Amino acid sequence: MAAIVASRKRSASPFLDEAFPAPPHLAKRVRRFTPCAAVVAPPPLQQQQPSTSSREAAASRISRAAATDNNGAGMDECAAVLVEQMAAANDLADAKSIASWILALFKDAVAAAAMREENAALKVLSATESAAALKEENDSLKAHAAQSSAEIAELREEIAATKAQAAALERDKSAGYSV
Repeated sequence: MAAIVASRKRSASPFLDEAFPAPPHLAKRVRRFTPCAAVVAPPPLQQQQPSTSSREAAASRISRAAATDNNGAGMDECAAVLVEQMAAANDLADAKSIASWILALFKDAVAAAAMREENAALKVLSATESAAALKEENDSLKAHAAQSSAEIAELREEIAATKAQAAALERDKSAGYSV
C-alpha cells in the first residue's frame, strides 16, 4: 500500500497501488480506501471429489478408445478424456492425481489391447502350425496307405501263386491216382 503523503492537493496516487481502487464517488471523500474482506478474498474453492460414476465412465471410455484405435481416433478420445478430467480438477494436487490415474488407465488399456493382439497372433500362428502338422500327418498316412496297397497287391499275387500251385498239386494228385 502506498503511504499517504501529507499534502494539500488531493490526488489519486495513493490509491493506485491498492488492489481495488476506490470508486470515484468515494475517492473524493476518503483519502484511503480499504475494501472489505469479501471483495478482496476470492471465493473458496468447492472441494468436490469426482464421482465414482464419472471416473468409471472415463475409465471405460479410455479402455474402449485404446482397444479400438482407428487411425489415431483412440488417441483423440483419450486426450479428450484427459482434458475433461483435468478441467474438473480443483487444484494442482488433484490435477496431478487425476493425470497419474488417467495415465495408469491408458497404460493398462494399451497393455490389454497389446495382449489381445498378441493372443490373436499366437492363435493364428498355432492354427498355422496345427495345419502344417496335420498336412504332414496326412502326407505320412497317404504314404503308408500307398505302401500298404503295394504290400496287399504283393500278398494277392502270392496268394494267387499259392492257389495256382495248390491247383497244380491237386491236378497232379488226381492224375496220379488215375494212372
